[in-house]
Amino acid sequence: MSPEIIESKLLLKSQDIFEESSFNLTSPLFVILFISILTILVSFRDYRNNKQTKILDILLISITTTIGLLISYLWFYSDHSAASQNYNILWASPLNILLFIDLFTRKKRKWILGYLKFIFLMLLLMMSHWILSVQTFNITLFSFIFALLIRYLFLIYNHKKLIS
Repeated sequence: MSPEIIESKLLLKSQDIFEESSFNLTSPLFVILFISILTILVSFRDYRNNKQTKILDILLISITTTIGLLISYLWFYSDHSAASQNYNILWASPLNILLFIDLFTRKKRKWILGYLKFIFLMLLLMMSHWILSVQTFNITLFSFIFALLIRYLFLIYNHKKLIS
């Protein structure tokens, strides 16, 4: 015997809380887009002027390292199934701490160039996984990944110049 619905009655009509979305300067899309454009512009300026803006590299690398350490913690030391096999580790590598340390040394190491190329390839791999739908990412992240690709290309160029 299946239950039957005898009467349907609306108890509470909800009010629309959300209005049409308007331009918001604090939205994640705008903030990350602003950071990405700023990163790309500074990278091109650094390339043109043949110099490196270390404060930008310190900020980007410390942010990506911190996020990478958090993702690693969620992977290995907690039971968060949503964080397992999260490909964000490809752009937010905890190994970026090696780059962070290298920023503060006068003598540049040759193996850092290999690491920069490796992390650049990981970003390309992430983009290919995104395009092939192996794992989908928030569209907000696209501009940031593109900015990281450009910045890492500049760092590869600059590091080659510094070690030769």
